[in-house]
Order: sequence, then structure tokens, then C-alpha cells
Amino acid sequence: MIKKNKLYLIGFLFALSLLFSIGQVKAHNPSNMTLEYNSGTETLSVTISHSSANFNTHYIYEVNVTVNGGPGVDQGYTSQPSNTFTYNYNLTAMAGNVIEVYARCTQAGIITRSLTVGQPDEEIPGFIGLWIFMGVSMIILISLINKKLKK
Repeated sequence: MIKKNKLYLIGFLFALSLLFSIGQVKAHNPSNMTLEYNSGTETLSVTISHSSANFNTHYIYEVNVTVNGGPGVDQGYTSQPSNTFTYNYNLTAMAGNVIEVYARCTQAGIITRSLTVGQPDEEIPGFIGLWIFMGVSMIILISLINKKLKK
């Protein structure tokens, strides 16, 4: 009976630590960035999701844009307008060009996305990959605990 309680405690602590780590990641790093390029107006729209309790001390302070690895836009900021916001940049790019965008947070977080002009973006947004990994991990953990309890 004591062995069974220890396994439950270990499983509970593991699940609790995963939940706390998700909160910390989401609280400090930019969680998502989407890129849209309008060839007609030669405008790149960069939408960034970055949760913060204080937009004056914890914010996206720099956005770098390159086209095919060459010069593009290097823009600095002193705050951010909200948790999800869009910046627009005038940028000349042709079909097939690769636009890369780096956004940096004041607390060492960074997010990178790329877009090939003329092709749809196929990235999984946000934390879907992390949620899938956690779900599979929890199923494996529960299976292992059940096997140990049956012995």
C-alpha cells in the first residue's frame, strides 16, 4: 500500500511540474508569431502574441526582418501595445523570396518565423506541439503506474 501511494505522489508531482513549466514559458517568451506579405502594397504584417503583466518593462524590444538573408528591417521598441499586436513593415520581396523575422523579448525570449513569398504558411501555431507532447507523456505515465500497481 505504501508503494502505491509513492507512485501516485511521484505522478502527481510530475504532472504539477509540467503545468508550472508551461506557465513560466508562456509568461516570458513570445508564444506565437504569424507573417503575412501583401505583394500589392509591399507590406509585411507581423502579428506577435506575447503575454505580459507590464508592457513597459516586459515587452518585445526588437524585431529583425531579412529577405533571403540580406538586409531588411531592424526595428527597436520601448514597449508593446497589448498581449497580441501587429506591426507592419514596408518591404520589397518577389515570389520565391524567403522572409525571416526574429522578435526578441526584454527577458531573453526569442521567436523566429519564416515565410516564402507566394506560398501559404504551414507552421503549427502556438503551443499545440507542446500540448500533444504533454498528452502523450501523461498517457505513458499513467500506463506505467497502472502496470506497477498490478504487479
